[in-house]
Formats: sequence, structure tokens, C-alpha cells
Amino acid sequence: MDLHCHFIPPRLIERIENEGEAHSVFVTDRGAVSFAGGDATQSFPAGMVDLDNRLVWMDAQEVDIQVLSAWMDFSAYVLDEADGAWLARSLNELTAEAIVGRRDRFRAMAAVPLQAPEAAASELRYAVEELEMVAVEIATSVVDRELDHPSLGPFWDTAEELDALVLVHPYASIGSERLQRYFLTNIVGNPAEETVAAAYLIYG
Repeated sequence: MDLHCHFIPPRLIERIENEGEAHSVFVTDRGAVSFAGGDATQSFPAGMVDLDNRLVWMDAQEVDIQVLSAWMDFSAYVLDEADGAWLARSLNELTAEAIVGRRDRFRAMAAVPLQAPEAAASELRYAVEELEMVAVEIATSVVDRELDHPSLGPFWDTAEELDALVLVHPYASIGSERLQRYFLTNIVGNPAEETVAAAYLIYG
């Protein structure tokens, strides 16, 4: 089983093109996505949106099951509560739709608008109880709040109640301005970012 498998449902891009402007989410002229006027994502790797090709790769690698999660850029914690809730719900429903009939090979993690903890708790409950998602993916911080911030209590309480696995994924890693060469943002910055997030959870 492979637990680190990012996926963006193609229908999400269509929904953003049709409805995203009303929610501060935009598809750029180079096929990337930006949130609340901020920096855009990278262009989408082909393997991130095509489950048919992914199944071919999984068979070749002898991977039985992947647990799909959104690309971390789509955490989009810069969005306000309503827009963040719209994006998370769109991600979750369209991901669940994409794996219908393929649950022998794919499971899915929820996305939640962690910038709005009550809404995040509600979305997590919906994703687990209604969409049969098996976990939730969050970033290592929420804009200017660490993961031990008291405001995040409703999310953590709900995750505990549901016994939902929480994947804490690095985003905007510490020291990234110094780590541009040699892929150091990934091999140095991301482990450091995860360590800081874990330390806040432990000491908090």
C-alpha cells in the first residue's frame, strides 16, 4: 500500500474554471491554479490527474492500493472560510467520485479548510461518514498558526472521535529561500519542517 499519492480530479479543474472566480480560486493561462490572488501552483504533472495511467504504473510497480490525497498547494489556507470550505468540499466529492468502482485499488484522504477549524471539523466528519474517506491530509502550519494552536481544537477533537489518521504534510518549508539548489527544499527543508510541526504538537 502506498500512502503518499497526490491526486487532483480533472473535474475539479473544470469546476474551478466555471465557478472558481466566485471563490477566489483561478486557473491561470499556463494551466496552474492560484488562490486569493497569491502565487500559482506548478503546472500539473500528467500522473497527478490520470488514474488510468496510474493503474498501469501501479501494476508495473506491484502496488496494490494507493491512498490518494490532494496536492498540498490545494490546502489553500489563505482562502477565507466560505471559499476554503467550497474548495475542500469540491476536492473531496470529486475525488470520491473519481474512485467509484475502483475502491479495490484506491482509497482517499480528505482535504479540510483548517484556517476555519469548526468548518474543518464538519468537513472531516462529512468526508469520513458520507464519502468513506479513510484519513485527512493537513499542512505543517496554518498560515501564521502552528498545529498546537488552541483554535484548532475542534479539528483535533473530531479527528480523535472519528479515529481518522492525520497525514501532516510539509508545505512552505523552513529556510526554503536558502535551499533552492540540489533539491534541498525537499531533502533538507521538508524533514526540518515536519520536525518543527511535530515538536509543536509534542510540547503543545
